[in-house]
Amino acid sequence: MKYSNWYYHLLFFVLLFPVQIAVARGAASGLDVYQEHCQHCHGDDGSGEMVDIPNLQIGEGMMQADFMLVETMKRGIGIMPAYDGLLSDDEIDNVITYTRTLQ
Repeated sequence: MKYSNWYYHLLFFVLLFPVQIAVARGAASGLDVYQEHCQHCHGDDGSGEMVDIPNLQIGEGMMQADFMLVETMKRGIGIMPAYDGLLSDDEIDNVITYTRTLQ
């Protein structure tokens, strides 16, 4: 069976669209978590308000795979507290998704 280009475009859209919605929802939910738990150190825009706080806008600390960022958030690092037990896995995933939008 031979398919025309429109079929492939439609298939791509149908498969990609739910992913885009999920990322948008994750980023929106992550904003709430970020504002409550991260903003006081990392700043409104992720630029880092304090000495030795990574600037999330330029990718400091963000050049890692998500699973590594999850572990960092769960364990804490430096003056950043551990969020394991304080935030759910979904909240941690969502705040990582949000912080990736700051770049």
